[in-house]
Amino acid sequence: MVKVIKLPRACSWLLAKSIFVETSAADKLPPRDLRGIYNVNMPLRVFIVLLTALGWARLAAAQTAETIPAGPPALLRESDYFDLDGWVANRGLPGEADATSDASVVRSPTSGAGTQPSVGISSSAPVVLGAPVLGEPAMAEPLLLAPNASVTAGPIVGGSWFDPYIGMPVARGGSDVFGFDPNEPWTLQLLPGALIYKSYLASTKESRLAGKIVHETDDDALWDGTLGGRFAVLRYGNRDPFWPDGWQMDIEASAQIRLDIPEDVDVRSTDYRVGVPLTWGVGRQRAKFAYYHVSSHLGDEFLLKNPNYPRLNFARDVLVLGYTYYLWPSTSVYAEAGWAFFSDVSEQWEFQFGLDYAPALPTGIVGAPFFAANVHLRQELDYSGPFTVQAGWAWRSANNGQLLRIGLHYLNGPSNQYSFYRRIEDQIALGIWYDF
Repeated sequence: MVKVIKLPRACSWLLAKSIFVETSAADKLPPRDLRGIYNVNMPLRVFIVLLTALGWARLAAAQTAETIPAGPPALLRESDYFDLDGWVANRGLPGEADATSDASVVRSPTSGAGTQPSVGISSSAPVVLGAPVLGEPAMAEPLLLAPNASVTAGPIVGGSWFDPYIGMPVARGGSDVFGFDPNEPWTLQLLPGALIYKSYLASTKESRLAGKIVHETDDDALWDGTLGGRFAVLRYGNRDPFWPDGWQMDIEASAQIRLDIPEDVDVRSTDYRVGVPLTWGVGRQRAKFAYYHVSSHLGDEFLLKNPNYPRLNFARDVLVLGYTYYLWPSTSVYAEAGWAFFSDVSEQWEFQFGLDYAPALPTGIVGAPFFAANVHLRQELDYSGPFTVQAGWAWRSANNGQLLRIGLHYLNGPSNQYSFYRRIEDQIALGIWYDF
């Protein structure tokens, strides 16, 4: 049965305000920035609708995927593992017979002795079979399980499920956790590595390493780059390298620069950002309380060539409260509110929300697709703001969980460069992003 979800009028209004922004005559900037009322052309409308539909179709399909019929608990042997389709299979090691004549799929594994260590699964925790498995998983290697790990066929419950993209369980036991061992004690760690609260993929103001070649309607070719990153400093929590739980303090800093390629690659403007996020996470839930400062500056070359252009001292010191919820390890939704206790040109409040879909665990060289959407609403724009969509291919590191992405970027709405915050832009770009 298909359920029809009706958005509240307030949500519909916010979405409409973020996609279509009208500027009055008083808001128009000098000739280079005159845009008037902005209308999105039909091909880009179709592009947005298709990408959004793809994201929601992925979520709906994961809810209705086939599961294994319920059956009695069984024990895995040393050679048993979860294959790439999410079923229990057997390696067929010498001296061990498969439970069925089909060596690739064993739905009723038998017990056996062995000393194979557990990888990612506690030998004493139950693992629940029967979960969404869509398309070709990103992991090329199967996951070995301990010989004494119990397996119960049936629907996904508690904190145990198979990630639809990697085809393997990433949370298990009776608790809602991602960590390798839910019972691992929390310890104090300096420079722990992985982030508890991940950066929003489609947000253009996050601190990361990034570069985009941008085609902007009624403007020249632009190079938008972000030079910086976000790093973990101190954690009280577990030691999971990919999905740590606990409390953590990070630092972030970046220079978000725009270069005008036809104009001798002049610096048009740069936004500087520095911040200190305090984050918390357990299982599917992640929260953030942060401080950040951002200030925007026009480039010297741009001012020399445009001496009458109004220089804005755009600056903000902001307290932020954010929340992320993981529907699955590869899929999260988030919302964030920011209040500026000091601001110049800008006003106090900002809000952003969105959806991220990216590989949750190491992908190897093959990689896996990603999709992200973000809406950023600001008070100085009458609570409108840019709508951003990104899609492409991603690789997650096996060493520290860092994420590399290559793909298409689309932005519609006020500029992400705050020196031009009232300028309405229609960007389509090819980009590369690296998150620490």
